[in-house]
Amino acid sequence: MIANDNQKCTCTGPLCDCGANGIVKDGAGVRVPAHMMDGASGNLIVDGLTIDRATLDAYMSSPEHAHDKSKHEMVHGYLGDRAPAFDSAAACRMLADRIRQNDHMQANIDHQAKIAASPASYTRDGRLIADLHTSELAREKMIGDMNTWRDQ
Repeated sequence: MIANDNQKCTCTGPLCDCGANGIVKDGAGVRVPAHMMDGASGNLIVDGLTIDRATLDAYMSSPEHAHDKSKHEMVHGYLGDRAPAFDSAAACRMLADRIRQNDHMQANIDHQAKIAASPASYTRDGRLIADLHTSELAREKMIGDMNTWRDQ
């Protein structure tokens, strides 16, 4: 079944009316757009990012979800009754943003750990010396020599 962005998928147990299998919980009125569901694996697809069910469940009962909901309500508060609800689709987008931010932060931490382990292999701005073009390498050497001279 091909679903458009406006179609909603309601689940009442292990099967959902859009054909997705065992993805969202019934009982809390949880509905997500059908295009966000991956029926084969039971995962949500949010902005190109695959989110597994366990991660979604953990987020939905976490303080982060409550924080994101209050942030959403503050941003849209001036609209009053016309403010979009913080539904499961909005929650999934917030979770996707959190996952991306955490991945970006972890990549930075990993990179800094590599630099700390081998400082001579990296430039001052964190680039690998082996990847530098000849002119960039000469510039880095010149700056390093000037800093050494200044420190004397």
